[in-house]
Amino acid sequence: MKSSVDILDAVSKKLGGVSDYRITQITRISSDLMSMVRKKGKPLPPSDCKRAAAVLKVDPAILIAIVVAEREDDQELKKSLYRLVQPQ
Repeated sequence: MKSSVDILDAVSKKLGGVSDYRITQITRISSDLMSMVRKKGKPLPPSDCKRAAAVLKVDPAILIAIVVAEREDDQELKKSLYRLVQPQ
């Protein structure tokens, strides 16, 4: 996973390929935010990462590192954050 879209896709897959609407029901991520993530590339906020992490059964810090990396302009820092999530 390298983006909020990847996080949402992983949640959908974990739940059996459910729709974004169903994800919003299960995670309480707003449909407006879901649309902004899908259409405009807006990163998920940490509170929603926590909800997604509960579904994925992963440490929320992993997903938070992904969304912080998404927002980061410093490419070196961005790479460091992604290495934390996906060690080489």
